[in-house]
Amino acid sequence: MKKAKQYLLLFATLFAFTQVYAQKDTVHSLFKPIKVYVQYSNLQWEVGYSGYAFNHAYIPGSSIDLIGAVFNEVNFAIGFDQAGGNGGTIYTSLVQSYSDFYFEVEPLLFPQQTLNFSMPLKIALSSLTYMDSSTVTGYKRRQRYYYESFATIIPGFFCYVNIFPKLNVGVGVNYRISLSNTFLIGSPSDYSNFSFSLLARYRIYTRNKRKISAKHQEYYAPGNRFQ
Repeated sequence: MKKAKQYLLLFATLFAFTQVYAQKDTVHSLFKPIKVYVQYSNLQWEVGYSGYAFNHAYIPGSSIDLIGAVFNEVNFAIGFDQAGGNGGTIYTSLVQSYSDFYFEVEPLLFPQQTLNFSMPLKIALSSLTYMDSSTVTGYKRRQRYYYESFATIIPGFFCYVNIFPKLNVGVGVNYRISLSNTFLIGSPSDYSNFSFSLLARYRIYTRNKRKISAKHQEYYAPGNRFQ
């Protein structure tokens, strides 16, 4: 029993000394910790007309952001582009359709201003459909279709006008860059080329829709960030 008390006293003394030493000790390092503040702003959706340039064709289509979330004035979105149609009839190999599914990182420049800008960067999986009518038998053409998928990086630059605080329209240009160096058919400019877009964007501010005062249990709305 006596030894147990001695061990307990020794343990308590060591524990107290450790606590006092730890409180007085200072850890030195070469770099100080970096504090990063992440601020959520709003959700947004985007849809519009797009035209896609190829080697021998220009095909109209559409561009849709399925959902986007803005943090620290940077929009993170997923969406898709699609286009279809015959770009011409005088060439034997023609692009019939184009599509991609992308993840987008889009820095927003001065979004509170009436005239503002953005620089989207899309990382996409793209696909092309070709029609080849080079084989002719008598008066009949045998059309063959080819499909190819490839990875792309699509930077761009857009200008927007805030029509209303939640609705704005924009126009801009993208340039798709194919990450593949081997092409089954067609020209390299079918894989890497420009696209042009006219878009409408709708924003909804879900943060702080309502706050409750802890003291008075009163509802109030947050201030408008565009004022």
